[in-house]
Amino acid sequence: MYPRTFSLLLILFGATLLTAQNPASQSPGDSSAPAKTQTPPAKSGNDSDSMKKEFNPPSTNYPKDLNGRGPEFFAREARESNDPSIREAAMRTLVVFGPPARKFCGSAIIHGLTQDKDLSVRMAALYALQNLGLDEDKDIETAIKTVCEMLLSPQMYTRYEATLAIASVGSKAKKEALDKLIKLSDKTMPSWQLRRAAVAAIGRVGYDDGKGFPDAMALHSLILACNDSSYVVRKEAIQSLIILAKTTVPAVDSATVVRTLINRVKEEKDAGTATWARAAIVWYEGPKLKADNPHLVALIKQLKDSNPIQRYEAYFGLGTAGRYIGMKVKDLMEAVEQEKEDSNVGMGVWALGNLGAAGEPALPLLNRIASTHKNEDVKRAANDAIKYINALKGTSPTTPEKKDPKKN
Repeated sequence: MYPRTFSLLLILFGATLLTAQNPASQSPGDSSAPAKTQTPPAKSGNDSDSMKKEFNPPSTNYPKDLNGRGPEFFAREARESNDPSIREAAMRTLVVFGPPARKFCGSAIIHGLTQDKDLSVRMAALYALQNLGLDEDKDIETAIKTVCEMLLSPQMYTRYEATLAIASVGSKAKKEALDKLIKLSDKTMPSWQLRRAAVAAIGRVGYDDGKGFPDAMALHSLILACNDSSYVVRKEAIQSLIILAKTTVPAVDSATVVRTLINRVKEEKDAGTATWARAAIVWYEGPKLKADNPHLVALIKQLKDSNPIQRYEAYFGLGTAGRYIGMKVKDLMEAVEQEKEDSNVGMGVWALGNLGAAGEPALPLLNRIASTHKNEDVKRAANDAIKYINALKGTSPTTPEKKDPKKN
């Protein structure tokens, strides 16, 4: 039999492989090219349901145990082991069990953040927080206070991990964290990775959960970040602008954002970032969007690009625009029918589902994909899209949804 420590570390190695395949474990904007398992930008952590305005692809099927040991065991090890290497390994392994295990992990995460004297364990607690979030209000309050202190750390790595973690808390962290995140997103910050993490967090923290409006300073900081020297930071800033627009953006601010994005499209050298700028313009146009909008037309045209990554980005962008692009449902259906890449079919299916009631003409196609496609993930996504469209039949693209099929 392996010694206990070695056995646990072997489990961690296997858990790390699983985590690498888990989209929930990826840092915001983790790749300049879209990962095949990437999910659309949306609210994270404990934000209100007002941010849940779109259909999302099915989540990963998380394991219930590893070598017969469930999340309760690893949470206990993360709190109680006398060996810091075991505590760190256990804390990182908790992430493999995903959100279903969150109820077991809160006390371990808070203990790691506030009481563990080992820096590596504290960093592992930040990693667990950013991937799992917290349920209990008292734990959230403690995490906000502790993580915001870490945002001021002289150590760049600590600030980076804390920035990723605070995003998982959502708008509840706005009062304590937003001004610190804005400073970290400034172009004078000597790390593009840290700036990227900061603008991603601003999109999840920077709105008023009670009033439903994005914070004006949050919008301003993201507008500035659209001109960052790193295209990855620019793309992240645009995605955060889309996330904040899932609430209600005052007309004057919306006009400023659209002007910024139009200039970004004109100047942008990275094709993926330009795609996201176009998608953001389409979203901000909202009910005023016309079928001949040049940015919408460009996204539809991109669905026929010879580069599969560019097609993926176009599906992703159109799906993010969601219910406002119903007039293009036939174009989207045609592209999905002709698509050869499974990952692109899956994203196209997601985009069709995100049309809501306007996606009703796509139901025959989605039913065919759900019953005959060779890829099980694509079939599952098609079934979820069908449920979502059926749930919204009879609603206007600009009216609230009847219900969220994810809660069935």
